[in-house]
Amino acid sequence: MNKASFDSLVDQAHDLIVQIPSLFSQPGQVEQAREVALACHKHMLELGDQNRAEAIPLALAGAELFLALINYATPQPDWVSTHEEQCCRYGATWIIDLIQEKYPGAELWREQGIVLLKRLDQLHGTAFEWIAVMLAFLQKLPPPDFPVSQKQKIVIVGNCQAHPLMLGLRQKLSETEIYFCPSVHLATTYDVANLHSELANANALIMHRVQPGYRDNIGLDSPSLRALLPKTSRSFVLPNLHYEGYFPWTTYAQDPDGRLPALEVESPLNAYHDFLAMAAAEEGLEGSQLLEYPCTNRLVDLLLEAHEQSLNELSKRESDCDVVISDWIASNFRNIPLAHTMNHPTQATLNQLLRRLLGKLNSTPSIGPELSNNIEYLGKLSLPIHPWVRQSLQLSPWACQWGKRREKRFTIEAQLNESIAFYRKYPWIAVANANHPKLQFAKTCLNLYL
Repeated sequence: MNKASFDSLVDQAHDLIVQIPSLFSQPGQVEQAREVALACHKHMLELGDQNRAEAIPLALAGAELFLALINYATPQPDWVSTHEEQCCRYGATWIIDLIQEKYPGAELWREQGIVLLKRLDQLHGTAFEWIAVMLAFLQKLPPPDFPVSQKQKIVIVGNCQAHPLMLGLRQKLSETEIYFCPSVHLATTYDVANLHSELANANALIMHRVQPGYRDNIGLDSPSLRALLPKTSRSFVLPNLHYEGYFPWTTYAQDPDGRLPALEVESPLNAYHDFLAMAAAEEGLEGSQLLEYPCTNRLVDLLLEAHEQSLNELSKRESDCDVVISDWIASNFRNIPLAHTMNHPTQATLNQLLRRLLGKLNSTPSIGPELSNNIEYLGKLSLPIHPWVRQSLQLSPWACQWGKRREKRFTIEAQLNESIAFYRKYPWIAVANANHPKLQFAKTCLNLYL
């Protein structure tokens, strides 16, 4: 089998991969996917000792097809799992060998090698120490340079945080073509079709991670989008900036009967919920009492622990991202406002993420104060910060004035009073969230005083 035939086999596998998971609803496609995966595995082994550079694409294609069969076409014969493990193991080993030998272009496989090793870790756990050693080796390597030039095209897709980042990229990379897909929770089938078409000739994909199966497999999950990129293109995964440090009791509520959307206009926090106010409403407390209670040493400990947990969760989610920012948040949360809500960062935070992203794109990372006209694109609602949190985290004076709603000042006093009244009007919300971790945490804090 010559090189052209190997390339054709990889292309055939690629054509199947981009159709997953809908592919397997068609007659005969499971069998075809197995045959192509087996061919990739067979010729991977044949080439392994002769030309690892040509064997690696076969290993990557085989690993992805076997995994798809396991995930979407169960049950499968036991040998499918065995062959998947071998594709992952050989592929990762050969990638590291070529990188260590400084084979030209081998560093471009770094990201795929990390994916293979993480899959091996899922398969074997801590049984094999060499997996962790090899993974650490690849993760410590800097990603290969990605020089942005006038002729290049970047596609951006993600959540609401992607839009202000796109505006910053357009400002800093004015000669680069940038295509932006609407936020993944709003994108229509028409938007997805356009996105898939644009990826076919993109040089880079910048995305927030989206798990397979999202929105009934509409085609926005990260593996599907990566598979649509040309082989020479790169993808950059950004962290979903979810930082709860300023708002330890605020998040989305459970809504098993789907009643909350109708109340968002009436709710003081729209789609968000203050579980401290919810607990206070159940206990018959008023907002003024919550503000009069002193912040005890035990409460300080609880809030510091919650803050540390939030930073750890963000760091954990960043572990397989190409850009990280939890270290910067940990160093700056006291002195400057970093978040409007737990999932809406301030422009200062987004600017820092943009600086780091530009560095990955091998572009000048300096950003002046003129970026995006300093508009707070995600600042329609800024939640006020409770005095207990301000004291526990030792926040600078800015935190005393933090809080805005509909362009007007939104105080912690107003927020607590309105929220408590809201939950007394709709007590079923607390009942539906009786086991919510945020409500449990809020009650733990209140129990220090009751």
